Amino acid sequence: MPGRNDPIKLCHIMGAEKIETLPIAGDDPVSRSLNEFYQELAPENKEPYVGLKLHLIRPDSIPSVSFFVKRGKRYRIFRNQQEAFSAFEIKALLDAGIERIYLSRGDSGTIRQYLETFLSASSAQPQMPMEAQVSLARSAAVRITEELFQDPSPENIRKGMKAVSGFVNILLRDPKAFYHLIRLSSHDPYTYQHSVGVGLNAIALGKRLKLSTEQELMDLGIAGLLHDIGKTRVRPEVINKPGPLDKVEWDEMRQHSSWGYELLKDNRDVSQRAKLGVLHHHEDNSGSGYPHGLTENQISIFAKIITIADIFNALTTDRTYSKAKSPFDAFKLIQSAMMHKVDKQLFAELVLIYGGKLD
Repeated sequence: MPGRNDPIKLCHIMGAEKIETLPIAGDDPVSRSLNEFYQELAPENKEPYVGLKLHLIRPDSIPSVSFFVKRGKRYRIFRNQQEAFSAFEIKALLDAGIERIYLSRGDSGTIRQYLETFLSASSAQPQMPMEAQVSLARSAAVRITEELFQDPSPENIRKGMKAVSGFVNILLRDPKAFYHLIRLSSHDPYTYQHSVGVGLNAIALGKRLKLSTEQELMDLGIAGLLHDIGKTRVRPEVINKPGPLDKVEWDEMRQHSSWGYELLKDNRDVSQRAKLGVLHHHEDNSGSGYPHGLTENQISIFAKIITIADIFNALTTDRTYSKAKSPFDAFKLIQSAMMHKVDKQLFAELVLIYGGKLD
């Protein structure tokens, strides 16, 4: 993410922000039911139980939580968490005119994770349109990124890699998914979603550049997802400071790319090129970037891709104090004031991805 004192002002990472659940794109039955479930998760909803449409449940994979049926204003236990949930029971409920079952609000996170992981697989919901699959995968990635920033453990990094793998598999399975990825990669009001957006733009740009293997696209995506993970080591009062940083604070903030690399350097699941993408995403062509002051020919292609994806996504992101720029206006600003930060060829390719033309 560009620096706090750079021309682009960026959203806060930790402490002050809350994740909101974005709606799933699509008007198919599965998408509508998922959006109803997400609406019930809203903080303003104080009901102790959350409804779930029965057709979202697969008895062979549903987590072990207790389910309830609603009779008038009362909730009665239907299945204890130790008991199996059979297809026969689901059919019996549907035959009785019951389309929705309920779970404790405390179990909603477990069920949300199940839905986002299981339903985003094409084999699970073949009738679910591609736009909805991409949207659901993105919702899962935002949730996982929140966990990553709270605890950048090897286990959570593996979850992030799995999320990126989901995007890459969708993209390789259906080239049209590329356009859905692009539409979902910006206009996000929160930092976790910014990290996902940078990963999506990086994957899209890598695809445009015809990177040859699925692994290369995965490495790009994980580098984008983790590019700011080092900010978990920056003091919260520096991250959340409303005004400009002083020199001491700025020096601390500039450590985040090195700290991100330190968090990842011994993780064998993350490739070296992804680690260098995290380490060098604030280097620029003039040699005035950080942490190593590299010049254009010394910066890896992965780091260059993450840099431009980061800047573009930050400019096209809605924040409480700054409205998102259109892609056209973002490109104009980069072209007029920030070309020393980005690779010219990558800039041209990103413009073309968004349907623009070069002067």
